[in-house]
Amino acid sequence: MSEKTCIDLLERHGHRYKIGRDEAYHADYGPNAWTHDPWLLTIECRNGQIYPHGGDYLAAATRTRGAVSTLLATLPGVEVVQDGADGINAKFHVRDFAAVAAVMKPRRKRKLSPEQRAAAVARLAEHQFKPQSDARRALAAG
Repeated sequence: MSEKTCIDLLERHGHRYKIGRDEAYHADYGPNAWTHDPWLLTIECRNGQIYPHGGDYLAAATRTRGAVSTLLATLPGVEVVQDGADGINAKFHVRDFAAVAAVMKPRRKRKLSPEQRAAAVARLAEHQFKPQSDARRALAAG
């Protein structure tokens, strides 16, 4: 029996959107875990989150009922799999990601221009980690 696969959100959309972990991640792997599990990755959105559903499908979960849920449910290619009082869960093919993202509004990664990066480096240089001197290292070793 083969293991079910899913879309790796970090690989596919990690360069553009903020990728988070599902609440179950630390319950599965422990509080200090650093394991890559594509099933437990999410794209955090203004109106909820997008997560893997299996195969070539993703799913979107809204936080509330109302205009966002209604608009998401009416998109072509989107199938509502759970309809609750606090929002909907809907699955869609990865090819429909752009249309769903327009409704869900994923949080984008911050991009700095070269000028902004240089200004930040200069501003934060005095707070940068500096290697310990031999005297401080001897004191720390006790």
